[in-house]
Amino acid sequence: MTLNCLFPYPFNSMYPEFLKLFIWQDKGTFTETTNLIKDYWSYKTPTGYLKWSEFLTRMKPAIEVWEDTVKTTLKTLAFNDGNKEKDSALLIGEAFRHFTPPICVHENIIPALLQTDVKSMDPPEYAFPFFLFLLPKDFKTICGLPEHENYDLNFQAVFVGQLPTDCIGAAYVSRTTICYGVYEWSTPFSEEDENAQKQDFILEKFTKNLILTLSYESKYFTEEIIKTTTRGKGFSSETKSNPAQVRWLGKNYTQTKQRIVYMSNKEATESERFVRPHWRRGHWHTVCCGTKRKQRKQQWYKPVFVNAG
Repeated sequence: MTLNCLFPYPFNSMYPEFLKLFIWQDKGTFTETTNLIKDYWSYKTPTGYLKWSEFLTRMKPAIEVWEDTVKTTLKTLAFNDGNKEKDSALLIGEAFRHFTPPICVHENIIPALLQTDVKSMDPPEYAFPFFLFLLPKDFKTICGLPEHENYDLNFQAVFVGQLPTDCIGAAYVSRTTICYGVYEWSTPFSEEDENAQKQDFILEKFTKNLILTLSYESKYFTEEIIKTTTRGKGFSSETKSNPAQVRWLGKNYTQTKQRIVYMSNKEATESERFVRPHWRRGHWHTVCCGTKRKQRKQQWYKPVFVNAG
């Protein structure tokens, strides 16, 4: 599914579109909401990630679909009805309407997420109702996503939302494409799924591990104040430095490495045999916790890179 936005809309024309997400509020609530919108709108992304104002502008087609759907259904939103274009637009619109905080996924943690298996499990304890993850500019290369005949798979952001039963919906955003997928916690993709392609396996594993890491490994969620610069107008105007808060997932992640050497009874210098570099895959495991160990949670047994160069 694609929502093509080939020609960027002017920044000033997008702001009224964003306000449409809140047209059902009463006057007093709407006035308070506009202040929240101004703060949300002024967010700054760090270097290496899509500029926030450009990102919001690209979402204009999705917000228009969201608005048309709300008018048609009289405020009753139903996700996952088989129309992927509408489902992705509803997910994006609702994520924005809830002022979902953007989280920058750092490239430090992405290989570990891709090397961690996610088998059948119960839905996790979600940290938020919706998630918005911003992805590094070379995401496609890091993940090893294939070239696609019709879609641009170099995604720059992914929206994730809870769906009924044990599903999550994910809308992946690239420069010209929005792709939508639905994943079940109880039934991951398998080799027996004839319609599943390489990118489906990669993206399902990546997205589920994002949610699990944020829900159960909060130590990898950090916040940082960065300085951004705003250039004033006119020849004599000075460049101003403005602090901005960035939320990171995995910036402080350090990949575990292990070195293995097999030895024989002969002289070591003659018979050392090194194991070739490879990944020892990670996984999630249910562990007991809480009072009298009656509660259950998922624990991440992280992947290990063996004999890294």
